[in-house]
Amino acid sequence: MSPSGGGLSATGATLEQPALEALGLSKREQDELIAKLGPAEKPDFELDMTQAKPPTTSPSG
Repeated sequence: MSPSGGGLSATGATLEQPALEALGLSKREQDELIAKLGPAEKPDFELDMTQAKPPTTSPSG
């Protein structure tokens, strides 16, 4: 399922805004649903080696 214009598209079918309204979704709910199902920003897991710290040793007790 993905946003398609002002509606949703899934497996070749699209729910346009009038259909979403008929299902009882308000304009705000439609906008929120389409935004949530839209493409998400991929997190950046790149390591910044400039911020690396040397290992520390714990005192053996």
